Amino acid sequence: MENIKKRIMIVDDNSLNREMLHEILSDTYDIIEAENGQVALDILEDGNMSDIDLIMLDLSMPVMDGFSCLKHIKNNEMLRFIPVIVVPQRSNRDNEIKALKMGAMDFISKPYIPEIVKHRVDNIIKLREDVAFAHQYRYDQLTGMYTCKYFFYEVRKCLDATPDIEYNLVASNIVNFNLYNELVRYKKSNKTIEKMADILNGAMGESEICGRFGIDRFVVFIERSKEEAIREKFMNMGHIDILRGQIVKWGIYEIDDKSLDIDIMCNRAFMAADSIKKTYNEDIAVYDDELKNKRLRENSITECMEDAICNEQFDIVYQPIYETDSGRMAGAEALVRWNNPKLGCIAPAEFIPIFEKNGFITNLDKYVVERVCNQLSKWKDGGLNLLPVSVNLSRADLYSKDITEYIVNCVHNYDLTVSDLCVEITESAYMDYPSYIINIVEKMRKSGLIVELDDFGSGYSSLNMLNEISVDILKMDMKFINSDTQRKAQHRIVQIIARLAKCMNLKIVAEGVETKEQLMQVRSVGCDYVQGYVFSKPLPADEFEKLLKGNHIIKRPWDNGEYKPAILVADVDVEYVKRVKSALEEDFEIISAVNCQDAEDCLNKKVSAAIIGVDLPGDKESLRKKLDQGEVRIPAISVLPFEAVADYPLDRILGDDYVCRKHPVSDLKKRIVDLISTVERT
Repeated sequence: MENIKKRIMIVDDNSLNREMLHEILSDTYDIIEAENGQVALDILEDGNMSDIDLIMLDLSMPVMDGFSCLKHIKNNEMLRFIPVIVVPQRSNRDNEIKALKMGAMDFISKPYIPEIVKHRVDNIIKLREDVAFAHQYRYDQLTGMYTCKYFFYEVRKCLDATPDIEYNLVASNIVNFNLYNELVRYKKSNKTIEKMADILNGAMGESEICGRFGIDRFVVFIERSKEEAIREKFMNMGHIDILRGQIVKWGIYEIDDKSLDIDIMCNRAFMAADSIKKTYNEDIAVYDDELKNKRLRENSITECMEDAICNEQFDIVYQPIYETDSGRMAGAEALVRWNNPKLGCIAPAEFIPIFEKNGFITNLDKYVVERVCNQLSKWKDGGLNLLPVSVNLSRADLYSKDITEYIVNCVHNYDLTVSDLCVEITESAYMDYPSYIINIVEKMRKSGLIVELDDFGSGYSSLNMLNEISVDILKMDMKFINSDTQRKAQHRIVQIIARLAKCMNLKIVAEGVETKEQLMQVRSVGCDYVQGYVFSKPLPADEFEKLLKGNHIIKRPWDNGEYKPAILVADVDVEYVKRVKSALEEDFEIISAVNCQDAEDCLNKKVSAAIIGVDLPGDKESLRKKLDQGEVRIPAISVLPFEAVADYPLDRILGDDYVCRKHPVSDLKKRIVDLISTVERT
């Protein structure tokens, strides 16, 4: 391909001079001619100014002379870098010196000697190219900050010149910028970087050195004493909404060994920034040996990940999910385990975040989908009735445009139906780019896939999210329930989530249920399914297969009378007490009393609720105090005679609710469960 010629502008009112220079240079350069300074400026300002590589300028011209033209050129930010050679009609030492002082690079006097003219023009254009290259090497074109290599050069020079001063390197990282970069246009992405650079430049002083590393990474070299003074600025910048929710994290490397390569120092600062990349309540981290060891461990895991899939080192285990009421197994969640020959058993909590950071997580998730479909197909061919199995999708998977098609095709390739496989997404995925995730989830549901929202309640905008995103199942994050199941706030959160799900026709799975107390609590608020160690740990495929063959039904604590809540029924109507007992004894232990004193004695036992007749003989005020002032307030339902319901004084009703004796006792169960769920506990 023919090289594009450089362009030279000859500005001279003498046409003979223009022709002579044109003849000398036209073999090598494209020539543009102008008869005076004003015409030259008009051409420069109307055309593409970057196309002109050199201007040859006469000094004595009508309309606008060379000095005036030269002044305009050097005062124009876009023109001032174009080199100018003065070509006067006759040699005049004073004029030539004046022109050089004004910014001209050289002068050529008559008579024009072709070889001299060519060499001087060639040398100046070559020099301009070298300067432009040096500028490009030194400065990042988008932000104007130092490039990576030149940052290294400047920092090394400063460290060598000031051996007694302590310095820090501060690295910044924009959280999830790669995902953001994929979702927005290139120009918007650049606007984010430019704004970040402006923020940094505004925070730094003249003595600090700033550089841009890669797409979204910046490094600041600063004296350690000054770093403390601007740390607050870094903290504030960590919460700046740069563009559409982008958050900045900062890593600090305190330079303790100045002989280290600068790139190693910078890597350590970035290592600290990466360590808090997903932590929303921290903005700054300092590099230490623990981070170094963690990075070495991450590198070892990363080096093994490709071979691990090729050699099928990742095992799939299945944790059963049970119906809360019947105890019948309703499905399972597929979980991945990694037993590496060199590194041993690596916990998912360790390798999954690494894979999410380096992008390998999508390969792993597709591998899991394939393995689960293969296993389901084998069970189907073996004549077993399949139960739906849930697979987890990373937020990175959701940004893969073909993820829905991949899952559906995989299901069909193994002769399964889409209802055999459920997909779990975390609510944190929604928080990054809501509109995009909403569209992906809708696409999945239209394809027939069942979508579960995992870890519901762990984020910051759960309720708003449910108003916008359509899913089929909520999986409740059980960190709301700790060992103290009596705490009102925790219990009420679980109850609210369960009721919210019911209102939206969503099924709810309580996952991570480990104790019988937790199980009783999630059952009392109406969770549809339970998953956790209280029933079963994750099982290898062969052990889970045994459960499928046995149409497995778990033995629940309440099936043998364990942990049944005790209900006090205190009423003078013996027949009514019998009817209540018959309706409730499957789920509750019934304690009865026929007067207020007996009822108070019964309340000394662990009673969860009370049903008390308003005409119960004895000191009802004392009984009221006993209900309200114990270690745990006991909710109560008052029972009214049918004939007194219409005009019975409300201030005499004992408890939180009331019914009449002719009210269907089958409705009592729901009322009691609601009361137990909402009672204020200490």
